[in-house]
Amino acid sequence: MKFAKIRFEKIGPFDDTTLDFSKGNPGLHIVYGSNEAGKSSALKYIEWFLFGIPAQNDDNFKHAFGDFLIESTILDSNNKPLLLKRKKANKGKTFLDANNVDAASMFEPMLGGLVRETFSMQFGISHAQLRSGGREVLEGEGDLGTMIFEAGTGLANLRKILQKLEEKAAEIYPSKNSKLSVILKEAKENQEKIEQAKLSLNTWQNASELVAGLQKKVEELGDEKKKLGIKTS
Repeated sequence: MKFAKIRFEKIGPFDDTTLDFSKGNPGLHIVYGSNEAGKSSALKYIEWFLFGIPAQNDDNFKHAFGDFLIESTILDSNNKPLLLKRKKANKGKTFLDANNVDAASMFEPMLGGLVRETFSMQFGISHAQLRSGGREVLEGEGDLGTMIFEAGTGLANLRKILQKLEEKAAEIYPSKNSKLSVILKEAKENQEKIEQAKLSLNTWQNASELVAGLQKKVEELGDEKKKLGIKTS
């Protein structure tokens, strides 16, 4: 699926503004503009076109919610153009084809399983998200670092792998109140008692020398007793 055109009619800061990607050789398109030109808004509305306009948002500062309209001509896998429209409504159909027929069920397979969160992280990172995500990467927190790692390595199931590793870690070293933790704590306490009960090498050597000295003294006294002819009872 490719965008050929996308038109923002009465939504946010836009009044019938069109981005045309159909001209020239199809490929990489760069959308640029000055500050406050609407680049971030356009990126946000592309996401809204794909996955729906949030029920709660602050983009009605110029146009009423009921007037919101995002219209796009997309090309399917056979390069067949399809005109689709996204509206905001509390009830009824919000995603329509050129004949105002509900197109949600037809469009969903074209997303190939892509969901809003994945699109936002991989393809729709705004400047604010990029700065925030950069801090998360440096601090080892958040999902952006994981998403970038997945994209760079092709490891699409990194989250599931990390979750399984965390579960295994919990089995090996569970909470402090678990049976294993109690046993480990008792083993540590017993080890400390053993260390405290041990004699140092110097203490043992001193005791051994004292015993040897006393034994020698006893032998000397025995020899002296024999010389004096002292009898023992």
